[in-house]
Amino acid sequence: TMERAQEQKLGPGDRLLLKAGSVWRMSETFRLKPKGFEGNPVAITRYGEGEAPELRTSIDGLSLGWRNESNGIWSAECGLRDVGNIVFPESGKGVSACGFKKPLRGGLENEGDFWHDADDGRVYLKCAGDPRKIHPGGIEICRRIHVMDIEGCRNAVIDGVTFAYTGSHGIRGRNVRGIVIRNCRFGWIGGSYLSPPSKEKPMGERYGNGIEIWSLGDSKDIRIENCLFHDIYDTAMTNQGDGKGSIDGMHVVSNRICRCEQGYEFWFRHPEFKAGTIELRGNVFESTGFGWSHAQRPNKNATHILAYSVDCQKGRIILDGNRFGRT
Repeated sequence: TMERAQEQKLGPGDRLLLKAGSVWRMSETFRLKPKGFEGNPVAITRYGEGEAPELRTSIDGLSLGWRNESNGIWSAECGLRDVGNIVFPESGKGVSACGFKKPLRGGLENEGDFWHDADDGRVYLKCAGDPRKIHPGGIEICRRIHVMDIEGCRNAVIDGVTFAYTGSHGIRGRNVRGIVIRNCRFGWIGGSYLSPPSKEKPMGERYGNGIEIWSLGDSKDIRIENCLFHDIYDTAMTNQGDGKGSIDGMHVVSNRICRCEQGYEFWFRHPEFKAGTIELRGNVFESTGFGWSHAQRPNKNATHILAYSVDCQKGRIILDGNRFGRT
């Protein structure tokens, strides 16, 4: 189990190998805190033949006891504090689909609309019949936790792993150094509430990024290479935050980003934060804003590169040799 793997104290040169074709469902975030050496990192990678090993934080909806609530609404007890999204893998013609999150139960009008009752831990879904029969290919109920947290991590390589079906972030970190993330896939990520529906924000504020490096602490020498990011609520990759710290040597190289609301996002709001070199080179950005989240968002951005305020000591942000497709 990933819980058992997390108990291990990984040091320089150690490897955590995940069997190809396997899927792990996690009820807690996998916290990776090894401290490798430069030139002798800790590695998380795969072994064997087959599909990339996959880490999920979702509940298997096919295993739940769905109850007919009448009027085409079905409910199931999931015991979660928030459901970011409900995904139906291979719902037809090999294409995945997802639900439409509603702030109120009374808003369940169309097939696939869902509402989560945080008080009793039940999820309500508009469905033409028993969801287990309508969606035999799978029902992924995405919980509000990150798949992996790398806070404080030093000199580690994550290679050939899939991060999928979470209501929060794929990988979140801060104060990291010497991190390589390559040949990975990030998909069907985000949708949980950052703040629940209110009078000021009737639809609430939702979030979820593929890889987020927060501004607290000093982060340096991060490379994200040859990864695929798709169907993410907010942004594929981001450097952001209002903390006092620094980032330098952020290299985003040869990745493919599709059907996310944003491709890359950055903002820094502390006047003493130091932004060094951030480089985006040779990436492909396509179908931005054509993903599942766009129709559900109150703030529709649909942009390849998104920058909010940069109130800090400024460094260099380099975009070179990227391809920008439709948006």
